[in-house]
Amino acid sequence: VLTDKNIRHLKNKKQPNGNKGKGKAVKKSKFPKLQDDKFWTMADLISIDSKPELTYAIGHRGFGRTRRQDTVRDIPTENTIESVVKAFQAGVRVVEVDVVITADGDAFVDHDDYLLGGTFTCLNKLSTKELETIMPESSTLKNLLDAVRPYAKRKDEDIHPSGLVIVEIIAPTPLCDPLDESEGLLVEAVFAAVRDSKMVEQVKITAFSPSVLQLAGSVAPEIDRIISLNALQLLSVEEASETLGVEVVPIDKDIGLGLQWVAVYPQYRNVGYNSIAQFLETAVALGSTTLEIGKRVLFQMEAVSPGAGAALVAQLQSVCFFVNVWTAETVEEWPMIASMGVNGIYTDFIEEGVALQGK
Repeated sequence: VLTDKNIRHLKNKKQPNGNKGKGKAVKKSKFPKLQDDKFWTMADLISIDSKPELTYAIGHRGFGRTRRQDTVRDIPTENTIESVVKAFQAGVRVVEVDVVITADGDAFVDHDDYLLGGTFTCLNKLSTKELETIMPESSTLKNLLDAVRPYAKRKDEDIHPSGLVIVEIIAPTPLCDPLDESEGLLVEAVFAAVRDSKMVEQVKITAFSPSVLQLAGSVAPEIDRIISLNALQLLSVEEASETLGVEVVPIDKDIGLGLQWVAVYPQYRNVGYNSIAQFLETAVALGSTTLEIGKRVLFQMEAVSPGAGAALVAQLQSVCFFVNVWTAETVEEWPMIASMGVNGIYTDFIEEGVALQGK
């Protein structure tokens, strides 16, 4: 839990929609905002559903995760138009999808930048047409947002938002981007899709990578950026190597924020933090107004000191952060997470999550 000194420092440093870090200067976005009060926006979600007693469900990968699962569920394949549409039809206010890049520069909706099944074929080596043949249920981000847009349209009887999308930009892996040079292309492709779909006010960007978020802030500062944290990022290099059972290698990547980057070859490249306070300093520097924290971070805090997880959430909200937590993988996990006063909960059980919203 943060100290009083941490809290005072963050309050002094944090500015709404600001960027006081040492990263790249923010330039004016070339993407127009949607000016249409007939559509729900991310601002509506914050103003209507931001109080802890109104905790809202976030449809994880649409209608829930389906890949790399021990139990096969009879639901649409994750990260597809069918999955996202089904989630909105069930009453979810916001969904999350993952995005990578194709060989021809399209933002493509998938959680991994390589094909599963042992082939490890990189998606950035395949054209969009080839991917749509290999994965006929999947689509470009542009096509998915086009399908979602009607669900963001306000109806007279509506009292809560709908049709909102959190787009997770998946940082390219060492396998598919060994020289670490394609982040900019991916970020540009994502915002091109958002612009072309006229969904600027219905989308937030999330990433674990501060580098991706720094680029996003430079390209489109008016679109909110969410920074994510998992428990592994709070471990030392040695602790992470022992936990994963593989070598974790420090790498030289400087974006001006004084962070230690690591790689787990060939499938992982990201940043580590020496404390939650350093994670929050990074969030402030990047202009993030929302934090997404892995449930294991909070559960481990609660195991060591009951009430510590809830106390951290309250402290974060006291310095004007919104807090989402991922992921409620069982119905029983929802009340455990909600009891900590978070704003949003990623869930794989959409209908149950919708029923529990605000409770």
